[in-house]
Amino acid sequence: MPHSRVISFWRKLFFSSLLIGGVLFLDQSWSQVTPGTTSNLKTKKPQRRIVRAVPVLRSYYELFFGLQASPFNIDGIDASNRLLELPKEKYFLELRPNWTYERNPREKFIVRARALVDSTRIQYKSPEDSRTKTQSKLDLSDAFYELLTTRSSKIVAGLHTYQWGQAELLNVSNPLFHFNTQQRTTFYKEKGLVLLRANVDWSETFNQVLIAEALSNNEASWVAEEDFRPQFLTKLELTSQDQLHSFGLVLGSEKRGKAFIGEYFSYSPWEGVSFYADARQTFGVTSYSPVVQDSFTVLAYDDTKKSPQTMALAGFRYENSWLDFRTEYFYNQPGWNKEQFKSAVQAIQTFSPYLAMNFNRFSHPGLELMGQQYLYNSMRFINLGHQGDMSAAARLLTSLQDSSKVLQTSFDTSLGDHLEVSLSATIGQGERLSELNFLGQSLYQAGFRLSF
Repeated sequence: MPHSRVISFWRKLFFSSLLIGGVLFLDQSWSQVTPGTTSNLKTKKPQRRIVRAVPVLRSYYELFFGLQASPFNIDGIDASNRLLELPKEKYFLELRPNWTYERNPREKFIVRARALVDSTRIQYKSPEDSRTKTQSKLDLSDAFYELLTTRSSKIVAGLHTYQWGQAELLNVSNPLFHFNTQQRTTFYKEKGLVLLRANVDWSETFNQVLIAEALSNNEASWVAEEDFRPQFLTKLELTSQDQLHSFGLVLGSEKRGKAFIGEYFSYSPWEGVSFYADARQTFGVTSYSPVVQDSFTVLAYDDTKKSPQTMALAGFRYENSWLDFRTEYFYNQPGWNKEQFKSAVQAIQTFSPYLAMNFNRFSHPGLELMGQQYLYNSMRFINLGHQGDMSAAARLLTSLQDSSKVLQTSFDTSLGDHLEVSLSATIGQGERLSELNFLGQSLYQAGFRLSF
């Protein structure tokens, strides 16, 4: 089936689902009145006591201060560091205000802002030199309106995040949000997308979510040289009565307007033990690959690739009162095999008319991870110490393609009710220019979070 027909089919399915959902929303009733009726002997008509909700504004603030050190080795790519300008050290101070305005039990407005000031030192070679760059930024990470349309449905509109499934490495069936190596650290904050979302519980065990991303959040595109394009999807989920098992199906469009199908499930045979999977098949190419053009290697869309392109994750989880352990396997068909990765590296090392373009596309190729097979292990120790106010974690991502690794460790402790101190290290391992140790780069962070 041609891609245009596939996309047209998914669009018709999505909007017909939205229409059906809207009709059923209107068919259900929402009572704004507390029944509290009393008898009136003269008129014999019941009287109702109207309960008027009082608007409530709640707020809290988080203040972060952190130091970062990031040694690296980029010989053979940009030895002087004048092109990449990788930071050697960084200091930052960030305030995150959080406001929730609850107009009534059905409506609320939520705003989360970020006010950031950072100072970065960049070290150059040939000749030896350095410069310090200071910048400030005021931004919104979330700003959305939530309305409970009925007892079993709601609508959310605005800047926010939304994910599902049990996987920790990556929510594969969700094409809206992407993998980041720092996503599990204390200081990381995902910026929301401008989404219109409708959640409907058709029954206690079956629900549906409709999502449309119609506007850009004004951030740089995840894929180099790609302009914003609207995305939409619908998600259907079936759960067991005890909510321990679930299966979901996701349909929609993603980057470059390509249609996709996603599936996920979770099965928990015993308390604290679960098996899960998350997958997606995309009908078309949405990422760059090395191809030969005018006798040069160029990173471009290779539409001759086999379709659909499949990504799949399978995992196991064990958790108790002090330990959360996971192991996950990730298969990434859109990624580059060993020879393709070698060709892509050569494309940014060899002088050609396409060198600048190749650098840009190599940095943002539209891939969650560049290779094709990975093993992820995670251990989190919680409720440590006499008062249970300490936690520690170790996470190891291994490329099964070239055996390179990235290890992330962290330690957090609370000092009282409002102050948390955090230490973390992210260290690449493997040969130089291998995938997960490409720049020989490590990242060490120390800081605190004050909430009030």
